[in-house]
Amino acid sequence: MSQVKVVVLGLGAVGKSALTIRFVQNTFVEEYEPTISNTYKKTATVDGKSYSIDILDTAGMECNESLKPVIYRGRDCFVLVYAITDRASFESIKQIHDDILRVKDSEKVPCILCGNKSDLDDSRQVSVEEVQELANSLNAVFLETSALNGNNVEEAMKKAVREYTKTLPQEKEAPKPKKTKWSCILI
Repeated sequence: MSQVKVVVLGLGAVGKSALTIRFVQNTFVEEYEPTISNTYKKTATVDGKSYSIDILDTAGMECNESLKPVIYRGRDCFVLVYAITDRASFESIKQIHDDILRVKDSEKVPCILCGNKSDLDDSRQVSVEEVQELANSLNAVFLETSALNGNNVEEAMKKAVREYTKTLPQEKEAPKPKKTKWSCILI
């Protein structure tokens, strides 16, 4: 079974822990309690293959400059979370993404952009169109999620696995052995 190391990033109170717990335990945490950081594991089948998904819920730790290298290195995929009801959380995503690229010393990393709290559409502060534009500029996959009702939560994590697996070298089929022609001549 392959392991995929995912980190969930975003400003405080956007629902990072709620999304993670919804995915791992299929429950919703009603009360917001800021966490320091937690690691969760879940086995999931993605495209017919089993993966052990190791999720680091940073709880806003990425705001600490000295912790960024520790958090970002060694992670395979990044789930960038903002709340659709909080414009500032959306505006922070570009900087978080830039920090990841800098620390990973890469031009592209597997990223999922999650607009959480989609159940609060009446309080929306960020349009789908502007998020899609940002996602395109970051080469990220975008979808809206709701930890409250579970909408797209599992799909977001599965997309994270898919995006990571796209970065792996493709296994080539072993070349077929050439058939040797045998002939026999009797004299």
